[in-house]
Amino acid sequence: MKPARIVFFEIPSAKPANCLSFYQKVFGWQFRQLEGQPYWLAKTGPDHLPGINGGIISRSAFNQSVVYTLQVQNLDDMMVAVKAHGGEVISEELLLPGIGRSIYFRDPEGHVFKGLQVNHPDK
Repeated sequence: MKPARIVFFEIPSAKPANCLSFYQKVFGWQFRQLEGQPYWLAKTGPDHLPGINGGIISRSAFNQSVVYTLQVQNLDDMMVAVKAHGGEVISEELLLPGIGRSIYFRDPEGHVFKGLQVNHPDK
């Protein structure tokens, strides 16, 4: 497999409104809610500066932690490799309109990540 870089993060929150307010007031992040979903995209700074953007999601479990998204070239190949090396796919595939496909997985130590295959207009 080709290298996969962390390109996004998700912060789970029991009270998203409080979380949005905190990051906006403390760090100046800007938010946009995805239509009809409890999911807010976070722009963490100007595009010309180093860093990644992320999102705030509704917490689904008490011990849920920040999830980092790895951009991969082929999601199907990634799922095979995760399983072959002691990891576990833990969600159904998610279609992200205008973005691509993604899936959550655990590494052998139990850390949760999300794999993302981005749609490319030339494919």
